[in-house]
Amino acid sequence: MWLGIALARGEMVTVGVPRLLNSRFQDAMLADPSIINLNEKHNYYYEFGLKLVEYLDDKGIANFLITVFVERIKAILHRGLAVGDENSKFFARKLTTLERQIYEGLLCQASQSKLGKTKDEAPRLSMRNGDIEAFHKMHVLKKVKLSL
Repeated sequence: MWLGIALARGEMVTVGVPRLLNSRFQDAMLADPSIINLNEKHNYYYEFGLKLVEYLDDKGIANFLITVFVERIKAILHRGLAVGDENSKFFARKLTTLERQIYEGLLCQASQSKLGKTKDEAPRLSMRNGDIEAFHKMHVLKKVKLSL
């Protein structure tokens, strides 16, 4: 992605909207965001999308990413509360890296609370700087969406 954008800035290539973010894929995602296996499509779907949004300055894609992220997080929260569900392994396979970290953190917290450990004793969800940056960008994009 970074190479494509660098070449596009040098006017050597043009960067367009890939299939993973085009209107047809967006329609499928919006129909039921939790069904689609984003891990299979692109492990860093949101980060990739945000970089593209920055370059193309496309508010439509930004709003789509926010909507999909929120809906998938709702599904993760719902699934995370159902610890021990037989379909949990299949569900986790559909998640992007960022979503999987959130899901595993929820599972860890839920299992720790079942064991009676306090919040301070339970392992914490750790995130890399890139993940924190992605969350921050999502938050900023949400503010942009609300102000439109």
